[in-house]
Amino acid sequence: ICCSNMKRRILGRISAYMRSVKDTFKFMFVDWLETESIATESSKRTLLKRIKCKDAKYVTASSIIPAKANEFVDLLEDTVAADSSTRNEWESFRDTVTTFTVPTLSSTETLSIDYVKSCIASERCDLLEEALNSIESRSFNTPQADLELAAAKVLLECFALNTTNQRFAVILLKWIPRLTRIRGDGELWNLIFVGSEANNWMPLVCNCALQWSSGHVSSCQEWIIMQLPICTQWNTAPSSKVLLRFLVVSSEQRSIHCLDRNHVDHFLRFECMDTLGSATSAIKLCLDYIRLDSEDSHKNTTSVDRRNIIPDWLTTILSVARKGNVYLEQTVKLSLKYCDTYPSGSPVYAAVLLRLYLAHPCSIDLALPGLRNTLLHASQTLLPAWLDWRCPLDGQISEMISNLATSPHQRLLQSVVDIAKQHPLLIVKQMGIVNQQLLGDGSGFDDVNGLRLMKRGRIVSNSLNGLYAQIDGTTTKKIRVAQWGDSFNEAAWSSFLDVLMALPNEAAFTCGLDSGLAETLETYLKLLATQVTALNSEDNVVRLRDKFSKLLISFHNTKPNAFEAWTQRRVAGWGSIHALLSLARIEVVVR
Repeated sequence: ICCSNMKRRILGRISAYMRSVKDTFKFMFVDWLETESIATESSKRTLLKRIKCKDAKYVTASSIIPAKANEFVDLLEDTVAADSSTRNEWESFRDTVTTFTVPTLSSTETLSIDYVKSCIASERCDLLEEALNSIESRSFNTPQADLELAAAKVLLECFALNTTNQRFAVILLKWIPRLTRIRGDGELWNLIFVGSEANNWMPLVCNCALQWSSGHVSSCQEWIIMQLPICTQWNTAPSSKVLLRFLVVSSEQRSIHCLDRNHVDHFLRFECMDTLGSATSAIKLCLDYIRLDSEDSHKNTTSVDRRNIIPDWLTTILSVARKGNVYLEQTVKLSLKYCDTYPSGSPVYAAVLLRLYLAHPCSIDLALPGLRNTLLHASQTLLPAWLDWRCPLDGQISEMISNLATSPHQRLLQSVVDIAKQHPLLIVKQMGIVNQQLLGDGSGFDDVNGLRLMKRGRIVSNSLNGLYAQIDGTTTKKIRVAQWGDSFNEAAWSSFLDVLMALPNEAAFTCGLDSGLAETLETYLKLLATQVTALNSEDNVVRLRDKFSKLLISFHNTKPNAFEAWTQRRVAGWGSIHALLSLARIEVVVR
């Protein structure tokens, strides 16, 4: 109808303009508009004839759709001046049309289901909004929270019966948080969270969490925690997802990484988890969601490999674990139990345990049965994503590795070796930095200022020194040819070998091999091949080569297939690993 009116008005304006300028040409667009207007006028007359009864009387509005009657009014009022032939017919028809009316509310009444249904059926949602505005204004003048709460319940009940009306859904998202901002009860919360299968429930829950008062949020959180063990209607992945979303949004926590254990008071609105029992219920909700999601879709759709953007259930788990060692221990035990009980979700449960370990490496008891193997399996499965996850010891270990490369001493070496034995995954996480430090030391130059490294503690090969070059045919100067590996700090290279040999074999040669250990071993081989073959300085690396050979033997004995695959790799500029072993004159003797 709006489109036909627009066509008619555009045609009128174009025709008036063409008459004023007295142009004789016409465009195809004008011809098309004229054709459309004629077709529209013909359809109007046909419509009026069809709605007549056999006795020449018009039907009333009760026998047609009320909204269509209003559309006929707008349409025919707009066209009566243009077509005088239909004026008399329209006047007689308008007198017989009865306008649809919605009952009004008194000053003490609230919404009823019949009233909302009538507004939806007649497509008069504007009347519904007027009624809601009236209820809200009455509550401002005289506090009547009961009227607002009752109105919100009626809206939720009606939406459960008709979830396809998009305009009503918009009204619901706008008014439910406003009507219930002060308080709520179990009936209201049950209507919100039990009906969370609907597509519009996630934004509704978020709006409620952001607009409700602190007291209302706290009461709702406590009610959710109390209902978790007994409410069977929440045993679905969508319902659990909505519950977790509400808990996270209402906690007002911006990021799980910006808090620490010394500032627990930042959990402004997470009071519902102050006790171990309530925290356990929240953790079970998260773990059950993982199980339900994996069972419903036959595959794990939950993403845990991101560094910063993490799902709500993982945010809840990490938040609870940060509240103290007792909470952390309970979280780890429950995760291990679920990992053993539900194989479909075991990859995600293992990722949760790896997250918890990296967040609290010094607080988790690694002696728990199955925990070490679970962490190793998760670190192998989640490569390389988990290498970017945050750990509070990353900065400290990285600085210790850098100091070990520049000024190695026994006390620092012992500290790094102890970390390698107790927390091998944390050293594996820094394997790229170890390889980078070795490459920088082998170059003989400082990466920051480009100057040559100090000679103290360094072994320098003299095979390329003392050469003379003639410049311009007259001047002869003594030169030194610089080659990678012609000088190195033996103490640093030997110290890093001690660290690698201190790593447990199952950690070093599984996840460690793909985390940078393979490249580190290649760097050692390149140094040995340069010293032994290129520079003919085998005496400089005798002790280093013996220690490196022991590491390769452990590699072969632990993972023979992985060792054979590693020796088949090719190194740019050197050929295969087999060729490097021959150049370094290393033979892996298996005992």
